[in-house]
Amino acid sequence: MATLAASCGRRAIIKRSRASGGSFPGTVSAVEFVRVMKGRTHPSFFRCDDGKYYVVKFRERCRHPHALANEILAGRLAMILGLPAREPVTVEVPRALGDKLSVKMGSTRETTLEFGSAYPHPLDQTLVADFLPDRLRRRVVNAEEVFAGALVFDLWICNSGRREFIFSRPASEDGAPYSAWLTDHDAAFNDGNWMRPEAFVPVACVQRFVDCGARSVGSLSPVLSRIENLGAHEIEDAARCVPAEWCPNGLADILNLADQLFTRRKRVRQVLSSILSSTAASSEHSLST
Repeated sequence: MATLAASCGRRAIIKRSRASGGSFPGTVSAVEFVRVMKGRTHPSFFRCDDGKYYVVKFRERCRHPHALANEILAGRLAMILGLPAREPVTVEVPRALGDKLSVKMGSTRETTLEFGSAYPHPLDQTLVADFLPDRLRRRVVNAEEVFAGALVFDLWICNSGRREFIFSRPASEDGAPYSAWLTDHDAAFNDGNWMRPEAFVPVACVQRFVDCGARSVGSLSPVLSRIENLGAHEIEDAARCVPAEWCPNGLADILNLADQLFTRRKRVRQVLSSILSSTAASSEHSLST
């Protein structure tokens, strides 16, 4: 694969817009502030000019400077792989709305560009939860495939944080099944430390393999095969959708990250086998003592 970073100066940044017919929506504009939501970054809930509602995260409230870039890149890679993820977009927040939230925009800017994640809709007909007890998790559509897929995905993208989901179902149907959606990717790519590709297996991922009782690579094959067969251009396209202003050292850094992701997609199976072998050995040791 040609080095993606080397092409940074030769090719225009790919802009995904609603008019372009691309796989992902482009920038939307916030038109109404609804409320502040719970969470460590104090995200806000907005209605945007496409008629949809979005959970919006602001750069100045994030733990590290790569957080919003991580959200866009990981969210788009999840969608490419067919994992259930909410649409990741960039959101233009005008000064009038930003001032309500005490967002620092600078004296010359009339808008600020932030990250948005599409909220399940229609809003008034959908029940959304960020936690389900075990008895209700059994009602999640394709639960085993979704949770196993998220596990392998997090291993590939080196998600150093907790795997977060939201769950949705029609509000008027008490017994309706839930859909699970992957959310919150700000701790992906070694928690924003993009230049440490050797940090391949975050401790959080290993513990989740133990907790979920995964026993073989075969049970995790569907998403694993999709990761292994990703083309370089697919990863590059997702990386180029990150606004340059979200990359402290420029687009070259995130294109280098895309290079690393492309290279290590073929290593995931080997790492999985190693994890499963070590957890099986640990279990056998525990039973024999």
